[in-house]
Formats: sequence, C-alpha cells, structure tokens
Amino acid sequence: MILTRQASESDSENIYKLYLELLKSHPNAFIDSYNNELKKGVIDWTNDFTKNQIVIFLAEENENIIGMLALGYHDKDTNIPYVTKMGILPQYESKGVGSELLKDSIKYASKLPAKELRLFVMADMDKTISFYIKFGFTLLENLKNDIIDHTGKMRDVSIMQKVL
Repeated sequence: MILTRQASESDSENIYKLYLELLKSHPNAFIDSYNNELKKGVIDWTNDFTKNQIVIFLAEENENIIGMLALGYHDKDTNIPYVTKMGILPQYESKGVGSELLKDSIKYASKLPAKELRLFVMADMDKTISFYIKFGFTLLENLKNDIIDHTGKMRDVSIMQKVL
C-alpha cells in the first residue's frame, strides 16, 4: 500500500538518495544535473534544498520512499507557494502516486495566506503539463530560453498556477 506523509528532518538522506535516482531516471525533467548534485553530498544538498521549502511530501511503499513533492517559495514571489520539485520513481508512475502528492500539496497550500499555487515545468513536457491541468492548473506564462539544462541546452519553461 502506498502512503503519503510530510517529511521530517530524519528523512533528509533518503530524500537526497531519491532525488539522485530521479535525476538519473528523468534527467530532462529537472534543471539540476546528477553529477552536480552528487558532488554536493547529503549535508550541503539538504541545506541548499530546504532553505526555501515550506514542506516536503513523501510517498512511501513498505517504508521505502518512492516519490516526493516539495512546496516552497520562489525567490521573486516570496508570498506565493510553488511546487519546487516533484518526482516519482519510474516503476510507480501512472499509479496515482503523483496525484496523491499533488492533492496533499494543494490541501496544505490552501491553508496558507496565498490565494494561488504555482509551479515551473519544462515547456516541452506535454504529459506533465496535462497532469497539472487535470488538477486545475492553468498556463500563466511561457519563458523562452529561460534555463540551461544539464546538457547545456537552453530550454523553455512554463509557469502554471492554480487558484486556491
């Protein structure tokens, strides 16, 4: 049975390991590179990753972390919560894990003073964008050549939002 819960500080090392796995299995979904994140080590990665986070939700099966969603603030919009990272191990995709994590984050964000929840997604990830649309997110803005990915290629990013 798959369960979701809020992460605690004691989960840091397992979240780091999961994130490295996600970077290997979904390298085009994140701006971070596996090698750069691996070099940081768990302590530096945890300090860097958690500095702007509000909460991290985890999905587990048999006490093994299989997915994560981080809710935090983007530097430019400190009053608007963002889904800052989300990923599911490949063998658990299309099994409702991402849906449960996203539902948890929407419920949590709706208790905050903000009136909306936002996220960034690579503009060429049609399946992921469709997933977010199912949960009421709409396209707010497309940013052309906004980031450099792990291969050095410029990528377009979409900002999506959901009114809470």
